[in-house]
Amino acid sequence: MRAVWCTKAAVPDSKRACAVSLILLLAAFGASSQEVVTAEAYFSAVAETYAEVDDYEAAFQFRHDDQVSSGSISYKHPNKLRLDFDEPEGQVLVSDGELLTVYYPSLDVIFEQELSDRGTGGGADLASREGLRALRQNYAIAYLVGPDPVPLEEDDDEPVTKLKLTSNNPSEGFRQLELSISASNLLRRITGLTLNLQERVFDFTDIRINQAIPDARFDYESPPDANVFTDFLFGAEG
Repeated sequence: MRAVWCTKAAVPDSKRACAVSLILLLAAFGASSQEVVTAEAYFSAVAETYAEVDDYEAAFQFRHDDQVSSGSISYKHPNKLRLDFDEPEGQVLVSDGELLTVYYPSLDVIFEQELSDRGTGGGADLASREGLRALRQNYAIAYLVGPDPVPLEEDDDEPVTKLKLTSNNPSEGFRQLELSISASNLLRRITGLTLNLQERVFDFTDIRINQAIPDARFDYESPPDANVFTDFLFGAEG
């Protein structure tokens, strides 16, 4: 179709078409001039936020295999982590960076594991500057639906930006991750798909950063009568 240019030679009936064409041209120029934030750049902004997080506290909920557990989480840079469970009541997972301890009060059993550089929080330890660094190294990063915020769930209008991370390392515990990120660039939800296609969902709420958490919170005194099993995750580190 022949273009109609807005000139004095244009017939009166074409003036409306000229105006519409000009508006569309300006709109297209404005849209193309807006900076599009790539998924990699957005992930970098989230990582920069966590680079300033020395510690945090939050409530958590963990869902897997039709089971739900919940409680409170404490983290301190670089590798201290503690989960105190309300459900199952009294269960504790704590790492001082060198030793991981898990207490199951219903079984009166304690599992202990000396740590090297492996993750230990079942997804919780990804919410840290170290965790995000590992994700950048081992996963391809893309938007799940686009850069604009979307509801966390269909029946929940909490706005989050969702990233899809696909593993490029077959030894990773998750083949795929979905990160739901709040407006303050903090991880609101981590949804992981394991190598055997099982889903794990870790939610963080009431997140409070840089609370000057003392190291003593990550010291754990085991109940003296509990049975203790060592090196339960990977065998002796050697």
